[in-house]
Parts: sequence; structure tokens; C-alpha cells
Amino acid sequence: MSKKVIILISVFVLLLAAGGGYLIVSSKNKSGSISTPVGENLTSKEIASADLDYSDASGFSFKYPKSLRVEDVTPSDDSYYSKVSLTKSGGKLTITVKDETAKTVDEFLLSDDYYKNATLSGATTLAGMPARQYSLDGKLITIALKDGILYQVEGDKDAGFWEDTQGVVVSTFSFGLKSSGSASSDESNTTYEAEEVVE
Repeated sequence: MSKKVIILISVFVLLLAAGGGYLIVSSKNKSGSISTPVGENLTSKEIASADLDYSDASGFSFKYPKSLRVEDVTPSDDSYYSKVSLTKSGGKLTITVKDETAKTVDEFLLSDDYYKNATLSGATTLAGMPARQYSLDGKLITIALKDGILYQVEGDKDAGFWEDTQGVVVSTFSFGLKSSGSASSDESNTTYEAEEVVE
């Protein structure tokens, strides 16, 4: 082979090697920049876990994620036993316990114009009571009604954190104050243990 052919082949091999190296490095940079946001999204997607206990003075308790702010927003209306709001970054979950004249959940839904268009989306239990879940205006609403008292948990229907948080609240909702809860019980002869009241 002549020198020219050898030089041309060498230049061609060097160009191929350089081009291949460039493609490998640039594909690593692209995949690295793509995987970083995906990784960030995975780590920023918050898991709704049962981190903290909330005990309400009206006699119920539940667990909730520690990232949420809990606030008692009970109206001055005497029909309310309690209304608690869990908030974070514009999202909200509300737990309401109040007197209700309706005898059944269906009767309650029909008696209020807002709830008339609610769509049944499932069934569950709330502290052992049968409860129904409804979808309405981008909200997921869990409702139980027993002995003239309405128990309602309402939050964003987002197929993510807020629905999962509602699942945590509903599944851990119980009667009786937790001794380590945020609401204190009065100094009486009543001892509170887990979900059982002993006098």
C-alpha cells in the first residue's frame, strides 16, 4: 500500500473513533440530563404515610403525613363537633364531624344542592362504620352517617398524594383520644388506651 492510502485509512479510523467517542459522550450527557429530572420527580413525589397522630377533643383520632399543617377550623355553629383542615402547597383535606338531620347518606346527599351530582366511586369503612366514597368537582368525599352524626372526609381527587392521604386518614380514623395526641384530654378518671376506653 502506498503512503497516501495508509494516511487516508488512518485519518478515516481517527475520524470514526472521534465521532464514536463524541456520540458516546453526548449520549451519556443526554441520558444523564434526562435521568436527573426523572430522579428528581421520583424523589419529589411525596408518599402519604401515617407519620403523626392527631387527637381531637371531640373524641376521634387519625394519622396523617408529617408534611401537612393541621388546623382546627370548626365553625361557631353548634351543630359542628369538629372541623379539621390538613393543608400543604394549595392542597387541602378536611375532616368534618357534625350533627345531621338526615337518616341516611343518600338522604343527606339529596338534601344539599352541592352534593346532588356526586357520583358513587366506592365503599369503605370509617372507624368500623360503613362509609361511601363519592367523586364531585375534582374532589373525593368519604361519608359515613350514624346516630345522627355525619362524618365526612373531603379532599382533592388527584390519583396521587391527596387521595393517598385521604386513604391514610380514613383507614386510621378511630374513636377515643390517643394519649400522645395533639389534643389533650381533660383530667378525669378516664384512661385512653389505643382504641378502647376504660373507665
